[in-house]
Amino acid sequence: ISFASPQPRVSRVGQGMGGACFRSGASVIDPASEVSRILGGPDVSPELKAQLNLLVKVAGRSSISETELRALFDSLLDACPDELCPRLVNWFAEVPQKKRTGLVTLMQRLISHAVQAKVAAAQKIVSSDSAES
Repeated sequence: ISFASPQPRVSRVGQGMGGACFRSGASVIDPASEVSRILGGPDVSPELKAQLNLLVKVAGRSSISETELRALFDSLLDACPDELCPRLVNWFAEVPQKKRTGLVTLMQRLISHAVQAKVAAAQKIVSSDSAES
C-alpha cells in the first residue's frame, strides 16, 4: 500500500485549437459587452450602438464577405465621426493585438472599398475626355 498522494491529472481542456485563451487566463469577450464598454454612457443613440456592434463583430472575424463589408460601409457612412472615432480609439487601445490587427485590416478594406468607386469614376472621366480629344 502506497501512502503517496496521487499524481495530479493533466486536463486536456483548452489544449486544442483556441485553447491558448484558457491556458493564459484570458476570457472570451462577447461583442455586445465590448460595445457596452466602448459606449460608456446611457446617452448614446441606438444607431451608434448598432454601428459599433456591427464593427466590433466584424473586426473580430478572420474573414468577411463583400456583402457584410458593404453593409458595414453603408452603416458607417451614417455615423457621426465626433461620436464614433473617440470610442474606437479607446477600444483599440484596450483590446488585444489580434483584435487591433483585425480592426486595422477591416479599416484598410473599408478605405479600399470607398476609394475604389472614386478611382473607377475618375478613370471613366479620363477615358471619356481622351476619347473626345
